[in-house]
Amino acid sequence: MVTVPATTGVMGILADHAPTIAQLKPGIVQIHTNDLNDITHKYFVSGGFAIVTNESSASITAVEAVKVDDLDLAGAKKGIEDAIAALNRTTDEKQRAEAQIQQEVYEAIVNALEGR
Repeated sequence: MVTVPATTGVMGILADHAPTIAQLKPGIVQIHTNDLNDITHKYFVSGGFAIVTNESSASITAVEAVKVDDLDLAGAKKGIEDAIAALNRTTDEKQRAEAQIQQEVYEAIVNALEGR
């Protein structure tokens, strides 16, 4: 089973899932193995798409995927502070949008790390 952070909510994908395309928001993709060890691999994605086809295959297309264990909580909290500071010091709409995106991504990283 795979769970993805879709913009409509967390979505679970199992074998024989209906064909779907879902936009991903920043969050955790979990891949659950079906072997005796029942291991769960966790990756943080900043966005992208999950695509399930008629052939019962699923693909995740993301700009980046990072193992959750490789993320830095202190760095993410600092990133939130920096994004908020950037947001507060500019009136340029492009810079404001970039700062808001950075803040959202860093907040999702913090939530992922604190919610392990």
